[in-house]
Amino acid sequence: MSKSTQQGFTLLEVMITIALVLPSMAVIFMCTERTSRNIVADDNVAKIMETLQRSAVRIGQIARPGSLSSFRVKANEDDVLNAMANQVGEWMEPIDGQTRSTMQFRSATGRLSMNAQGLTSPRSFVFVMDTEEEDNDEDDDGDGLVDEGKVMLEYDGNQVVMASNVEGCEFNITGRTLRIVLSAGLIRRGGSIQRFSSEETLYLRNN
Repeated sequence: MSKSTQQGFTLLEVMITIALVLPSMAVIFMCTERTSRNIVADDNVAKIMETLQRSAVRIGQIARPGSLSSFRVKANEDDVLNAMANQVGEWMEPIDGQTRSTMQFRSATGRLSMNAQGLTSPRSFVFVMDTEEEDNDEDDDGDGLVDEGKVMLEYDGNQVVMASNVEGCEFNITGRTLRIVLSAGLIRRGGSIQRFSSEETLYLRNN
């Protein structure tokens, strides 16, 4: 009888222990799962930031040898109204300190010089919106991003994608300083959007 009592008591202890341990294990599992999700999310953020920065650096490297006097931007309606251009979309001299989404220039050939004589054919950076999107500050294709598209490098009949899935591309020339800003977004769990930007600033040496 003593043996039977001892066995029953041991089983009761096991049941009590399980009842106490299970909630703790559930909490630990939930914390581990949340931590894993956060690590994955942080990793995705790091990848987007790295890609964005790498794209901005590449664009800067191509634009750096550009001749300052050759830089052009595409005219908009305000430019036409202010008699800065004849029609929307034509290439015109940039307005100091004004931001645009397109840029064209000619680069110095060979070694950099302050007064470059030989110049390449025109190189253009153009922001091309995705076909499912319209320029209306809305998410037309339902992917959580607004007016997203690609930054294309166009030269000698060629087109090269410099950045994709970006929500914005800005070029700003102030004096001899060229500022390049790329912006993008990431859909987080729950549907919220986290947005990023990467900036590259360089000094244009060539006239």
